Amino acid sequence: MQQRIAEINDGVVNSIIIAGDGTNYDPDKLLPVPGYVEAPAEVEPGWTYQDGQFVPPLEPEPPTLDEAKAQKRAELKTARDAVIAEGFTYGDHVFPLDPDVSLSLTQQFIGSQAMPARHYAWKDIDNIYRDIGDAATFQAFAMSMMLYGQSVYAREEMLQNYINNKDDIDVVLGVTWETVPDEPV
Repeated sequence: MQQRIAEINDGVVNSIIIAGDGTNYDPDKLLPVPGYVEAPAEVEPGWTYQDGQFVPPLEPEPPTLDEAKAQKRAELKTARDAVIAEGFTYGDHVFPLDPDVSLSLTQQFIGSQAMPARHYAWKDIDNIYRDIGDAATFQAFAMSMMLYGQSVYAREEMLQNYINNKDDIDVVLGVTWETVPDEPV
């Protein structure tokens, strides 16, 4: 027969050990050891053990509306950063969109207008320079990439404005990067 044995440390269940038939643990050797107690099926790590009783962990307090909004703003920033990290797809290649690349792209874009070169290439996420084309094609590439980056930030701003104007915590907590607001923001 198998038994569930809780390993207790400082009054908290650290782990549950299955002991007995078919296991490497003998309950008759574990249970006399201080810090090991037979545990009912519902007990899990994180429960407390006091005066011979197991107590489940307390449910966390629900966040306030302001805390929920702050949490969502942080989640939206993380989602924005993930979209930016995925890069910008142009043709069959993906190009990085990080701030250093954006600065360099802006400088090259301005330079392509003032003193156009005959040919342009840009480094993709695999660190391989890819052919972009002449100055007009490069300008279109650069403008597309910059506008894509701006659209990602604009989406974050729109979703933040949406949650900032909500008074219903459930609506705020339900917002994700994919949320389409049900009203103009």
